[in-house]
Amino acid sequence: MGQMKTFLFVLFMFCAPLAAQAETGFIFSILKDRVEISSGFHGGSIVVFGVKPADGNVVLVLKGPETRVLVREKNQVLGLWMDTSGVTFHSVPTLYDFASSTTEFSTEEKDILRAQGIGLDALVFEASQKKTPEDLLKFQEAFIRKAQAEERYAAQPKRLETIKDQLFKIRFTLPATLPEGLYSVEGYLLRNNVIEAKDVQHFDVKPIGFAADIRRFASDSSFLYACFVTIIACLAGLLARFLAGARLKIEK
Repeated sequence: MGQMKTFLFVLFMFCAPLAAQAETGFIFSILKDRVEISSGFHGGSIVVFGVKPADGNVVLVLKGPETRVLVREKNQVLGLWMDTSGVTFHSVPTLYDFASSTTEFSTEEKDILRAQGIGLDALVFEASQKKTPEDLLKFQEAFIRKAQAEERYAAQPKRLETIKDQLFKIRFTLPATLPEGLYSVEGYLLRNNVIEAKDVQHFDVKPIGFAADIRRFASDSSFLYACFVTIIACLAGLLARFLAGARLKIEK
């Protein structure tokens, strides 16, 4: 398997520039199209190789499968912190990271990237509730901060690593709490203040082994799964209480 990956990489280094030069000079590919999650999964990475023209800037955006999220706001009521309001956002990427070949974009390029929704400041989540733009932005920023703390959203853009001439590489980190589904890497070539080329590659994240069995059970029998988790939590609490009581007796 290792020799095959090395062979494919060498083949990519020689063939990709020829294919890229025939059109825009921009091409990229994900090293593997599948990430497997086992019960011992503690995070991983995905590697992207590509070729770009010398006079163009490249941006890559990694996105996870979209989902619906509920963001709540807590306020103090009669001395207690309670959920007083909330917003439900739709079509929110579960994972968001991005990288570029440069950090010095022109004003026109920044406007183009913002129009494409590239960058944390350019993300706009669709909400179910009607609220002021200021309130929606407050809830969205709260979600992004939480996602960053969980290493699911990038804090800053990464920089593409130049390997040789116009050949580049980037390694995106995948968190331990990686949800299953179809992920995408979108690539943009900016030249002369326009998007000259755009492409998208995909890879799958799938649970395997015991982790897959648990997820399948939780999906197919959600009520039984909830009961099982509740029972386990109660038993764990009783065990902790018993051990604490036994420790007190020993100390006495």
